[in-house]
Amino acid sequence: MASILKTDEIQSQNGGAVVKMQTLKHPSASGNNLTLTASGGIKVPDGGNIGSASDPDAISISSSGYVVDSARPYFQYKGAGANGETITDGSRAQFDVEIAQRGNNYNTTSWFFTTPIAGVYFFGAQLYTYNNTGSLQQWRIASENTSNADEVTLTTNRITSATIGDILVMSWVGYVPVNRRISIRNSSSGNRNLYMDNVAHSQWYGALIG
Repeated sequence: MASILKTDEIQSQNGGAVVKMQTLKHPSASGNNLTLTASGGIKVPDGGNIGSASDPDAISISSSGYVVDSARPYFQYKGAGANGETITDGSRAQFDVEIAQRGNNYNTTSWFFTTPIAGVYFFGAQLYTYNNTGSLQQWRIASENTSNADEVTLTTNRITSATIGDILVMSWVGYVPVNRRISIRNSSSGNRNLYMDNVAHSQWYGALIG
């Protein structure tokens, strides 16, 4: 069977000129699929995509030139405790009502996000204190392995004498290995209550950013 090569333009080296393949086009495509630039780069046109066998549109470029990563995981959750969800000392905060997520990496019964790959992640939380007036409120973003062991505290925030309606905000950015369980834990040396069913009060969120 004979092979056929069809291109828009090929230039050979001549007196210092670079080899140039201007465009590559799939037979069914209405426009140019790919351009190899003189600087050695690859340019995908607006509306194009870069994919794989498992995810044909892993990276896409909108008609306006915005890059969209279709597989990058993220999550945002609130709770269901309208009148103060009780979190015992050392336990995870019970964020189990989905606001948004991609990747199905969040466990709604044990309240942790599992990192699907190693990378740089952002995690953040907003916590609305309920009851326990005058007591210590201390919370941490914790990282554990898949056996709930090898715990590492990523960041902590506290109010030494909390009142109803105090809000703690915490965030963390850094490298996390694959298969780490990330959660919000109470470390107040006693049971504490959060008002959790309104994202304006308490919410827990994160994303892979690099």
